[in-house]
Amino acid sequence: MSQSIAPEPGTDVPSNPNEILLLQEAFGPRYRRIGPRKVVLNLTFWAHFLAGRMQLAYHVQQECFLLPTPGAKGVERVSVEELFKFTVHGLQQAAKLEPNKFPAAEIRLPRIKMLIEEMKLAAAVHTPGERDALVQFLNEEVAPQKRCDLTVAEIHGRYVANCRVKMRPVFPLSVFQRLLPRFVKDIFCVTKSHDLRRTAADGSIHWHKGFHGLSFTGG
Repeated sequence: MSQSIAPEPGTDVPSNPNEILLLQEAFGPRYRRIGPRKVVLNLTFWAHFLAGRMQLAYHVQQECFLLPTPGAKGVERVSVEELFKFTVHGLQQAAKLEPNKFPAAEIRLPRIKMLIEEMKLAAAVHTPGERDALVQFLNEEVAPQKRCDLTVAEIHGRYVANCRVKMRPVFPLSVFQRLLPRFVKDIFCVTKSHDLRRTAADGSIHWHKGFHGLSFTGG
C-alpha cells in the first residue's frame, strides 16, 4: 500500500515508510480472510492507522473525539458525523491504492460504526490514575475462585461503587468494557467468555459476557 493517505478531504499527510509494517507487527495484517471468498478489514489495524493519519485523540472522561485546529495551535471537538465522513474518505483512498486487495464491501455503515468504536481505544487519552485505579480495584476486589464466575456488568458495578467510595478516577463504560478483558488476562490469566448463566427475577435464563474462575473477595 502506498505510504500516503489523506485522513480528510483536501489534506495529505505522509506516512512513515515503516508505519504499516510496524502496525501490522503489532495488530496483525490489515486484511483478514475469513472464508474462501471473503476478506474483511482488520479493524484494530485500521483504527490505529487512520487515527494516526488524522492525528485523532479521544478524550476518555469527556467521551469526545478531538482533532488539531488549522495551524496545529490547539484542538477542537469533532462530531461523530464528521469523523464518519473522514473515516470513509480515508478508506476510499486506501481502496483506490490497492483495488485488487482492499475489500470495498467493508465500507458500509455497520462496519464504519465498529471502526469508530475501535478508534476510541486506539486514540484514547487518559491519565495514569484511571488505569492504576482499575488495576488496583482488580487486585483488591477480585480473586481466582474455582466454580465461580463474574459477568462484565457485575464487575463494572462493583468497580464504579468502589472507585466512588475511594475517590478514584473511573473509566467511562465503553472504555471499561474494552480494557477489562486485557487487564483480567494480564492479572489472572483468564480470558473473556460469553456463556455465563444468570437467572432473572422472573425465572428466565440469560447468558452474559464475563469471566469463569473469578469471584469478588470477601464473598
